[in-house]
Amino acid sequence: MNTSARVLLAASLLLALSPCSGQTPSISPIRGKSSADITAGFGARVHPVLNIVKRHDGVDFDVPSGTPVRSTAAGKVVLAGPVEGYGLEVVVAHGRGFRTLYAHLSSVAVAPGAIVKKGEVIAYSGRSGLASTEHLHYEVALNGKNVDPALYIPRSADR
Repeated sequence: MNTSARVLLAASLLLALSPCSGQTPSISPIRGKSSADITAGFGARVHPVLNIVKRHDGVDFDVPSGTPVRSTAAGKVVLAGPVEGYGLEVVVAHGRGFRTLYAHLSSVAVAPGAIVKKGEVIAYSGRSGLASTEHLHYEVALNGKNVDPALYIPRSADR
């Protein structure tokens, strides 16, 4: 392999591993919302339906039912359908160990196996499953462990 081919290969690898590759969650799942708009944060809280202290593995955005929900990074849909507790749910695998989950949906716009782009509408918010109000529940997992999604949502809203 000549020097220019090696440089091109190295540049391609760096791009694939950078956050710019689109595989790292980096936008809000709700257009026009920022991390400042989160209405229920990550961690322990009193569950609004069960009324017991329970770990909240994601964050919530209070939005009307039917609000478009976007994939926060490019990836492959691994689940799109009903799940006990979460109601209608979409899970996207993004590579590099990232998975995102979108729950309590009114409807889904993708099917398992679909390849989605960052920013693509994948579902619509709702109140399915064990939910007390219309909202979007959003989770980020890295290497199988839930992490605070607020770390991956911009502080200022995109329009």
